[in-house]
Amino acid sequence: MYRINQSGCQYKDVYYGDDAFFGCERAWRGGELAFVMQYCGRVLSLPEGVRSAQVIAHLQQSLMQVSEEQPFRGPETCGGTDSFLYENLVFGSLNHPRGFHGEEHIVHVPSSRLVYVCLWHGFRPDLRVV
Repeated sequence: MYRINQSGCQYKDVYYGDDAFFGCERAWRGGELAFVMQYCGRVLSLPEGVRSAQVIAHLQQSLMQVSEEQPFRGPETCGGTDSFLYENLVFGSLNHPRGFHGEEHIVHVPSSRLVYVCLWHGFRPDLRVV
């Protein structure tokens, strides 16, 4: 579990697993539930000499660069000049009544090989679908 309490906001991420994992993120602002999101992902087959710990470390660095406008998973891209490139494809938005979803990838740059994938989706419970 990962928690942040800061400036009237709370964030809680409960996850299970290592190389293959799933979890749920929840965020509150001023005591009101701001959004919920579920995700599942896995480290894929790795090139020779690449360890899953390296992939997960790059994922964690990428997730720390999340924006306030899109507070789900990581930025659109991160890295690419070193061994790994993180990409986050986002559909919908925090303000869309049907919510948001996406897919994140990590590519091992030297081999151009996809080494990680994660699917995620969520919504703001206070918005109504019309």
